[in-house]
Amino acid sequence: MDQSVAITGGGSHSAALREDGTVVAWGDNSLGQTKVPSSATNVAGIAAGDKHSLAWRKDGTAVSWGFNGTGQTTPPGSLGTNVIQLSGGLCHSLALLRDGSVVAWGNNTCGQMNIPASATNIVSLAAGPSHNLALRKDGIVVAWGDPDQDATVVPAGLSNVFSVAAGYNFSLALKNDGTVVGWGENANGQTAISTYLGDTKAIAAGKYHSLSLRYSPTLNYPATAEQDLLVLYNTNSPSRKIVKDYYLAHRPKVGTANVLGVDCPPLL
Repeated sequence: MDQSVAITGGGSHSAALREDGTVVAWGDNSLGQTKVPSSATNVAGIAAGDKHSLAWRKDGTAVSWGFNGTGQTTPPGSLGTNVIQLSGGLCHSLALLRDGSVVAWGNNTCGQMNIPASATNIVSLAAGPSHNLALRKDGIVVAWGDPDQDATVVPAGLSNVFSVAAGYNFSLALKNDGTVVGWGENANGQTAISTYLGDTKAIAAGKYHSLSLRYSPTLNYPATAEQDLLVLYNTNSPSRKIVKDYYLAHRPKVGTANVLGVDCPPLL
């Protein structure tokens, strides 16, 4: 049986991407959110909204299924074969394209689809129930959506960010120095970042709580960039060059990694 290489969770359902590029989903299926379509093959990545699921194939096309009450599982034709990431909110969806631009579709009652002009050269996305976060190549976070929630008010001076996560009316950012910044709703302490997190490597946001994964010298092999890391990228893909440059410039302790450019055919 193929091993799972990625997982995602929605409101009441879960999905896993297997090594062979197929998707398995389980949990609440009242609106078809776990009924994976036959077209979901050669999948490169998966995402889940509240009651819908998303996948992007290795050829850059998108597949979606589940609740479609506001069109969140009907991606626009403008996506073409350019998708490199998808993210699902409560009743809307987001796509990151190869050129670093963002496309949104579905419910727009809180301005979730009103992508700001500053959302360019994007390298990562995160959709909350009614707001969105986008991380730019330069480490700056762009937020938009529900104007009544502080989740879209990015803290002044926030920079050098490596990843973002969006919860229910709150937002998280992981900086390249391993520290975490949170803003927005804090009724349950979800943005009250603990001073004991240490060297954080990954973050995740739930409905009313936050998670962080930190490096442990007793559990993790103490690798060095010079000896253990090789960065491969396609020299014929501008977007891959952008990701490579950002990774080397901003990811903690990897600036001295070995780099190998592979001359692959241009992506259509």
